[in-house]
Amino acid sequence: MDELDAKILKTMTKGVGVGARPTLLAKELAKSRSTINLRVETLEEKGVITGYVPEMGLRTKLYGKVLIVQIMNEMGKGLVI
Repeated sequence: MDELDAKILKTMTKGVGVGARPTLLAKELAKSRSTINLRVETLEEKGVITGYVPEMGLRTKLYGKVLIVQIMNEMGKGLVI
């Protein structure tokens, strides 16, 4: 994983480019859409990205539940968001 991969993951945790919006991710990182698509596919194949979570609007009731997302780096250290 290199600097661009890390930027992709960091930007995706903000909700930019997640799912069907890779064009927004490419624009945010000033890279071509094909570059971003290839990188995201590679991160998925390596198991770095294992899935996507639907966005919830502010009006969504969580019923007392908390969503915790953890991203693991190659060293096994995690960033909890």
